[in-house]
Amino acid sequence: MNQLGLRFYILLNILVICGVGMILIGIISIKLTERSAIQTKIDTTSAVINVFESTYFKSDINQGVMFLQNALSNGAWGYIKTGKEDIFFKTPDAVVDKENIPNGLINRVSYTKTPEIYVDGLSFLPFKNYESYKIAAPLISRGAKGTIYIYEPLLGFNKGIERNQKFLALWIILFMLLIATFGYYLLSKTVVNPVHKLISLTKDISRGVTPLSQETGKISEINKLREALFSMSDEIDASKKKLEINIDNLESANKQLVETQKELIASEKMASLGKLSAGVAHEIGNPLSAISGYMEILAKSHDIDQEQKNKYLEKISTEVDRINRIISTLLDYAKPREIMESRANLNDIINKAVDLLSNQGIFKRINLEKSLSQYPLPIRVDEFQLLQVFINLLINAKDAVQDNGNISISSYLNDNNLAEVSFKDNGSGIESANLDKIFDPFFTTKEPGSGTGLGLSISHRIIKQFDGNITVSSNMGEGTEFILTFPVLEEIHAESSVN
Repeated sequence: MNQLGLRFYILLNILVICGVGMILIGIISIKLTERSAIQTKIDTTSAVINVFESTYFKSDINQGVMFLQNALSNGAWGYIKTGKEDIFFKTPDAVVDKENIPNGLINRVSYTKTPEIYVDGLSFLPFKNYESYKIAAPLISRGAKGTIYIYEPLLGFNKGIERNQKFLALWIILFMLLIATFGYYLLSKTVVNPVHKLISLTKDISRGVTPLSQETGKISEINKLREALFSMSDEIDASKKKLEINIDNLESANKQLVETQKELIASEKMASLGKLSAGVAHEIGNPLSAISGYMEILAKSHDIDQEQKNKYLEKISTEVDRINRIISTLLDYAKPREIMESRANLNDIINKAVDLLSNQGIFKRINLEKSLSQYPLPIRVDEFQLLQVFINLLINAKDAVQDNGNISISSYLNDNNLAEVSFKDNGSGIESANLDKIFDPFFTTKEPGSGTGLGLSISHRIIKQFDGNITVSSNMGEGTEFILTFPVLEEIHAESSVN
């Protein structure tokens, strides 16, 4: 949209106001001049009639007619009515209209002995166009009586008025040009240039540059606006300094929070690790007993053939591998790591969690079942953090069920094209009043010393970190189900599950 400058708008308004004022003053002046001029002509005609009446009407009316013809303007004509005769007279260029002589006017003046004057023309206020005027006056001189009627056109008078109007229009145009010139200069100096300086100050403030002091003239409102801009700039600078201090404090607090989160995650992992360690000793003890037995046989039996020895050695090697696998898996889980997101298969992480727990003594009397998607469910996560979440959920489920209780794990692609995994148990369940609190930090329903209350809170944060979601449903005495969903990295067109 085209926009016009402040200078143009102010100058245009001044010109309009001045132009309207000049035009109105000109019209009033012309109309006053017209009235004065017409009144002067009427007074002159009345004086001519008085001279005619006093000098010629009784003594020499023909000489008086010649006087009237010389004294009146071109185009004028008249009619003299006496008791003896009616006399018409005219000046050069006059057109006598005998048929439209106003006999009623003449008779009325003759009867009333009072002169009457009429001005003809168009009348539309404040504009008038005068065409002519008429005078009817009684004639009384030394006993002689009569009436004179004079018609005088105003054509020459109107031409003079038109000429004056043209001069007035030219003067108005000239004055408007002078006003525009000086107005442009004065507006530029006193208003527009200071406003442009204020605009420059505002741009400097918006760019964060401290504005330099500039003179903005002597207009108080502009100077007040300038002072307000400098005040605003000072407030912005002060606010920026406060903001920088707050940002530094927030960054420091955020670093502390990150460290605290890492410590909490590590502590919760160690809590889970402590529970796993109880079964590790038992699981390592079994293969160690087997190895010890095989070693004792080999040491005491001297008549064992080489084939039998190789068989015992192979079994010893198998048990050693089993011990190494248990220890390496546990160490790998306990090892601290930085967050590293990568592409991972959700089913692989589930299998690692199940493998880590299924051989532990604490899960020996639990029925752990899984039903995983036939097709890979690719997601982007930190595999070891999500592994911690799954282990935490499985340990919680184990704590909730009795011996020979059931824990089932399933994965699939849901109707919203999200990878979904379910951890379901048939344990004691969670009270409905506590369902909204279980993800709160330090909230736990376990006995004091049996849990930190951070496991689910940390799990919730880890899942949200990878754009996932976790929900819980539970009924007292029937069990609990946790459902986790994650965005998949590509579209999966077919879906089924296998045990």
